[in-house]
Amino acid sequence: MNITPSTAVELIELFVAAAILIWFFYNPWQSLLIDITRQRIFEARDQLFLYAAEGKIDFGSTEYKRIRDFLNLSIRLCHRFSLGSIIASKISNKGDLEEHPQQISMLDTIKGISDYETRRKVENMMVEVTAVLIFFVILRSFLLLTLSVLLVPFILVYLLYKGHIKQLFTRAGSMIERDIRMGGV
Repeated sequence: MNITPSTAVELIELFVAAAILIWFFYNPWQSLLIDITRQRIFEARDQLFLYAAEGKIDFGSTEYKRIRDFLNLSIRLCHRFSLGSIIASKISNKGDLEEHPQQISMLDTIKGISDYETRRKVENMMVEVTAVLIFFVILRSFLLLTLSVLLVPFILVYLLYKGHIKQLFTRAGSMIERDIRMGGV
């Protein structure tokens, strides 16, 4: 195999570009994702506080405390969320769930909010927080990011075929609309 000087330069450029890409993915990209995710959860927690300040939820209620604690825990542990940690958590908690089946889900907690409009808003807020956390895990994993880029067109075609695409666009549109209102644009 005869390597010409131009081929050697191209190989060096390729290795340097790959090294820079890997460094970017595992350093500034990870920090950026953590910051963005935490900011979104901070906004959700602030919104929950405003609902309580307006008297729509009682500060002392179980619902407020559980939702606030979940959001605080998500903010604090956000940097640990990854595909591996989710799999390990699922495996290790399997026995716990069998021993303690009475654990209440976040949706069941939200159902305890008496005001219908507030319950609906808090439920939408928690769906958005969950979506943000899912996207965070996907964008943080090179494997999941690659798979999602390859699979998204097929998923969209499936959703279009099943008629769920309108719900997807409605949800995405409401998130974008909220961003615009929050940014004052």
